[in-house]
Amino acid sequence: MLNLNYNTTFTSLNSQPRAIERYNYSASILVAGGGGGVPALTAAQARGGGGAGFVWTGSLTIIPNITYSIYVAETSSAGLKGNESKFVGFDGNDDIPYQVTAFGGEIQTYNSSIGANNGGAGGSGSLVRAGVTTLYKGFVGGLPSVGTRGGFNQFAGGGGAGARGNGYDANINSDPMSGKGGPGYDSPFVPSGVVGAGGTGEAIGTFGSQQLISSSLYSQGSSLIYGTSDAVTGSKGGIVISYAGQPKAFITNGTTTYTGATTYHIFNTGTGSFYYPYPYPWADVPSGSFPQ
Repeated sequence: MLNLNYNTTFTSLNSQPRAIERYNYSASILVAGGGGGVPALTAAQARGGGGAGFVWTGSLTIIPNITYSIYVAETSSAGLKGNESKFVGFDGNDDIPYQVTAFGGEIQTYNSSIGANNGGAGGSGSLVRAGVTTLYKGFVGGLPSVGTRGGFNQFAGGGGAGARGNGYDANINSDPMSGKGGPGYDSPFVPSGVVGAGGTGEAIGTFGSQQLISSSLYSQGSSLIYGTSDAVTGSKGGIVISYAGQPKAFITNGTTTYTGATTYHIFNTGTGSFYYPYPYPWADVPSGSFPQ
């Protein structure tokens, strides 16, 4: 993928065909929004899982000598939707910015007909390329469940939506705990870890006036990058830029990993940048002097 060249042929003043060689390379981009936070638990409601942030993946022709801006979501505050991540720059078009936005996951919502909480919805996303905006919808959270087991009333929250699937409905009869979070994305861009798994809900059983709460560390939108998550605030987003070969780019506020075949530039929180400094020549050479 590295140093992918493409040529443009034009006619010069003496009517001789000429060619322009443009050096750049193709990189794979992953942009993940933050997971949804978890609100405070009320006395008679089973908490649903938080939705995972939206995850966008795709390839882009990176142009040398242009700085690409990285905005990575911080964790959400407790009880709030997750925050967004952005990748902003240019592809084969020098005039119109290319922007990927991954919005954060949603928190649980109360389902009054059942008396427990739905799982949080997943984040949404958008892609702006050559001035055209494409919108992507996130997945939906699972439904809660209520029933009686062993003479006790029990409630279970729905599972939060994942990055590539809906959250699972809770079912007291088959699983007294809660709905499972939607599936994440097994990312080839990250050496380890699952991206964008949805949060699993929590269950409550009543015994007289006492609340028996089965706590779950997965009630937030869980691991987005390397399993970075928090039981209250939801998980962080992340951006990963990868390409074949050894590291060639300069980055800020990120880490670089080289596996022996592929380079990964990983941005975890805050604002960063990506800059590929290799020459970007427009070489006026006779047509046919290099492969077309």
